[in-house]
Amino acid sequence: MTSNLLRSLHTLFGLDLNRRRFYTFMASSKLPWDPLWSVLWGLIPDPSVDGRILVALDDSINNKSGRKI
Repeated sequence: MTSNLLRSLHTLFGLDLNRRRFYTFMASSKLPWDPLWSVLWGLIPDPSVDGRILVALDDSINNKSGRKI
């Protein structure tokens, strides 16, 4: 989950974070996680356009090989 969050922070907000600092930050027990999560979710812009959401599926993670592709 945390690697996905790191990737999402870069994609959604353009943040370039050092991996070591990011994982140290995530492991901190002194952070108020509940308020932080609500703030982070609030920073994500509304994905709808004219009241509709465009959904695109990409299966490029799974390599395709063989005869029956």
